[in-house]
Amino acid sequence: MGRFVDVLSAPVVGTWGWQVKPDLCFADPVTATYFGMTPQEGRKGQPIQRFLRAIHPDDQERVEFAIAKTVHEGTPYRETYRVITLDGEARTIMAAGFCFRDHDGNPDLYPGHFVDIGPAAAVEDLAYELGGAITLARQMADGRDMGMLRYLLDMARLEFWEVYTKRARSAGDLH
Repeated sequence: MGRFVDVLSAPVVGTWGWQVKPDLCFADPVTATYFGMTPQEGRKGQPIQRFLRAIHPDDQERVEFAIAKTVHEGTPYRETYRVITLDGEARTIMAAGFCFRDHDGNPDLYPGHFVDIGPAAAVEDLAYELGGAITLARQMADGRDMGMLRYLLDMARLEFWEVYTKRARSAGDLH
């Protein structure tokens, strides 16, 4: 349970700001290194494709689609995916952002932030651990008069496996 608490209390570690029309994304030094570039490159501003290249190939299409949806529909952005850092390490991050529009309604500024939720392998371990904990809690509730708790745990288990299966399919782990 300690790793689960660590993930929930993880600090924001990086921020960016993308000027959509000139296609320049500026990043703080932490964000730059997480996205495979030097702090100087992040400070100078890079085309968004430069940032997207650092996303793990199995996550790239899903993330690009989510970014495009945010730009075109004005919906908030929140995705969890893997990046390859400047040091070549695979890290899993949770990123969030929003695309603001100019006075004519065109996409203008897209600021965001991310939280490092750990090495890619540790996040997979946590997912298995969490799924197992939900199943165990449901089994424990079976023998007791806890109808509402059983129902809530069933719903949590269904939601967890739906999300987990969807992510695994998008990563190519399930067919």
